[in-house]
Amino acid sequence: MTDITIPPEVVEAAAIAIYISVYPAPDYFSWAETPEYTRRIYINHARAAIVAALNAWEGAKTLRDDGRRQTYAIPAIILPLPQEPKP
Repeated sequence: MTDITIPPEVVEAAAIAIYISVYPAPDYFSWAETPEYTRRIYINHARAAIVAALNAWEGAKTLRDDGRRQTYAIPAIILPLPQEPKP
């Protein structure tokens, strides 16, 4: 599933979450004040983590409109949620 495009806003949100976990308050430095090269490092780590998580998700798949059916008008990622066993 490495052929997917992850929206930049999603990757940046993940990068900020990783950054804050490394530098929790009161040691937290504002993301906006963080040097660009440092932000790039966190963004690259976040993208790698998202792709790894999607690849490890059992049953995950991508769907694209093949022109023959209109089930999915845009490319989609299907992530099956685990089911709890029924009593």
